[in-house]
Amino acid sequence: MPPKDKDKEKEKVQVDDVLAAVVVADSFNRRFMPLTIERPRCLLPLANVPLIEYTLEFLASAGVQEVYVVCCAHSEEIKEYLKNSRWGKPSPSIPKVIPIVSQMLKSTGDALRDLDARQILKSDFILVSGDVVSNMDLNKALDEHR
Repeated sequence: MPPKDKDKEKEKVQVDDVLAAVVVADSFNRRFMPLTIERPRCLLPLANVPLIEYTLEFLASAGVQEVYVVCCAHSEEIKEYLKNSRWGKPSPSIPKVIPIVSQMLKSTGDALRDLDARQILKSDFILVSGDVVSNMDLNKALDEHR
């Protein structure tokens, strides 16, 4: 039997240790029209703060290290916002936020299939909408599903 490749084992452990999240920035519906004609729902303000800020803060407080923001409609606005916000500046205390753009998506299922086809996610992940406002402790839920 050939010797085990220790570097590959270490890489696998490191990939599995990274807690990732997928934020679906598009709601794929028209319930907030006409507010969302020119601005995506995740950038609508709540107490003068875009909704996606609450979502990203919620994920950061849960220990998420990588966040993939899936964008379809208004993708340029979302990318620009993320780039210019505190989430676009690398820091050890802030998760890495990566926008993923695909104009062909029509549902959350399409978004997940697209991520799978791109082989972006390597292990378990958290899936949330871009307009989630929560302070739920995710650790219990994560422990239950692992």
